Amino acid sequence: IALPWCVLMQRHVPQFFDFFFVREHFQRFLTTIEDRYEPPWFFIPVLAAGSLPWLLPAGRALASGWRVARTPSEFDARAFLWVWCVIVFVFFSMSDSKLIPYILPLFPALALLMASAQAEELRRDLKRTGLGLVMTGALLAVVAGLLPRFLHDPVRAAFFIQLRLPLLLMGLICIGGGFLARGKVE
Repeated sequence: IALPWCVLMQRHVPQFFDFFFVREHFQRFLTTIEDRYEPPWFFIPVLAAGSLPWLLPAGRALASGWRVARTPSEFDARAFLWVWCVIVFVFFSMSDSKLIPYILPLFPALALLMASAQAEELRRDLKRTGLGLVMTGALLAVVAGLLPRFLHDPVRAAFFIQLRLPLLLMGLICIGGGFLARGKVE
């Protein structure tokens, strides 16, 4: 589909092929040309943070999604989604040049994989996630209240004290969302 555009670009800009395909794809993947080197485990915390607050169902989906549930002649959507997630994660983890958005293509597949769990597992995960949200919200509210005690440097204190209200609001939203999630289960 994109080939005619690429051919036209190459005709008008002779450096296009070298820049777009060689430098922006192969050299970025295989070298540290852009000084974006991160260790191979870099995307593990990115995946965990990107899955919040649904970390438990995401972990369960990734741990069990590879199991084939149907006969070999039928298409297994769960296995397909699991392979999608794993290939994106492993492929970009092998690269020498890493940026957080590189693994974004795995999140839609991960969301579908999480949603394909059994109804009882989904209810259990929603209940646990609700509890985790309430606890996170309470922690954020406590941090917002105690923030002035942590600010010993007067130069930085004026800057960080402005975080109290956003932290408190995030905490209240988490608490409200957690109670709402727990209420939907019961």
